[in-house]
Amino acid sequence: MQPRMPFGSGCSELTDGALLAVSRGLQHLQHLNVRKLQRLTDAGCTALGGLWELQSLDMAECCLVSGRELALALSSVHGTPPPLTSLSLAYCSSLKPHQELEHQASGPKDPSSQPQGPSLLMLQALQELDLTACSKLTDTSLAKVLQFPQLRQLSLSLLPALTNKGLVAVARGCPSLERLALSHCSLLSDEGWAQAAHSWPRLQHLNLSSCCQLTEQ
Repeated sequence: MQPRMPFGSGCSELTDGALLAVSRGLQHLQHLNVRKLQRLTDAGCTALGGLWELQSLDMAECCLVSGRELALALSSVHGTPPPLTSLSLAYCSSLKPHQELEHQASGPKDPSSQPQGPSLLMLQALQELDLTACSKLTDTSLAKVLQFPQLRQLSLSLLPALTNKGLVAVARGCPSLERLALSHCSLLSDEGWAQAAHSWPRLQHLNLSSCCQLTEQ
């Protein structure tokens, strides 16, 4: 049985100390749900660096997390990054671009090159990523972060700053997508979608609801 640790909505008052305690006592944890821990801050995210076997992490609605310490912890500065395949940061309203989030690889045109320094780009086993309503993310930050050839499922819904340029960049960085959610991305148009779609031959499920500039053409 795989070790799991769910913190339900009734645990919303837990603080950074709870996550630190988990990381010290449950180092073989593979699945961690800290959804809606509204008092969790960047300081608590440092604890994740000790969970070497972590496969899935749900931090949705952790509204005080900006992402910097999370990226530092998950990129495992002192060792190999965890085999993380699923990450949810949905509705993390404080999440914003940081050097640690979007650190570019040493050779951006070489898909085999590795990022220099701590970066979420180290998580090359990632297959599911939810960035719904992370409204501070921009085209530039998404283009730098979303370079995951193995990614199968992605949600970028409710990103008001996402434009055609950003969508095309995401398509190039994540060519294996099978499920994609882009609802309420009001700046996307037919032109951008047409360019991006060519990069997703495996796409099976698509949500474009309330993308008001898209037409039936």
